[in-house]
Amino acid sequence: MTEPSLLAGSISLYTRLLAYIKPLAHLLFLSVIGFSVFSVANVLFSKLIGYLIDTINLGSEITSQERLGIPLALMLIVAGRGLGGFLGTYSMASLAFNIIHRLRCEIVERFLRLPVLYYDKNSTGHLISTVT
Repeated sequence: MTEPSLLAGSISLYTRLLAYIKPLAHLLFLSVIGFSVFSVANVLFSKLIGYLIDTINLGSEITSQERLGIPLALMLIVAGRGLGGFLGTYSMASLAFNIIHRLRCEIVERFLRLPVLYYDKNSTGHLISTVT
């Protein structure tokens, strides 16, 4: 198989599989939002820890507002990180489950439409491994 035909086959397969995502685009969007919140929270956490380390190393005084703000910011960042991670992971898992379920339903529908002669010619193990 030549390189251009392999690429064309891959692109056609990819576009066919992307059609399964269209009805579930909201889950993909939620997943992107969740993972974005997760990554922003990771960056904010590192910046906050960096600020604390610099303050301690330089021996600077922490103001009373910072004494209240830093723990509050830390709790909000950790909560945002957890919520973003959960939302991203849950949405992606739900998307994958729905796509696999739809593919399996289509396979079973095709098997139900096959003639009886097909089942006579193929062994049960071969048919089950095809579905799996």
